[in-house]
Amino acid sequence: MEVKKDIKNELFKRRELEIVLEEKSNPSFVDIQKKVSEKFKIPEENIQVLNIGNSFGRQIFDISVHIYDSKQKLDEIKNLSKTKKARKEEKTAREEESKKAKEAKDAEKTASVEKKENKEESASIK
Repeated sequence: MEVKKDIKNELFKRRELEIVLEEKSNPSFVDIQKKVSEKFKIPEENIQVLNIGNSFGRQIFDISVHIYDSKQKLDEIKNLSKTKKARKEEKTAREEESKKAKEAKDAEKTASVEKKENKEESASIK
């Protein structure tokens, strides 16, 4: 594994790497993440593999990788790259989930109140 470019991007709090890797078969994004993690002693969750490219028949791969300072920064950048429509859909999905959870909680409360009332009625009848 040879590093061709290593640029520190202070705005996005990341290192931008261009790597050349010689392998017998196509490496996967997960394999690249592991190798970069081992080489730079950084957690895999802070690494984003952007591109793995090569020419047909060659065993040399050109790889683009971003290494973020923290997992939160990586998540922020991924969220920015989403379209406005995708962010809106996620927001509505979260709101629906919270609404359903609240309704379920309210249903449990009413069920427990009804049980309590039924117990009181049966006790007063005896």
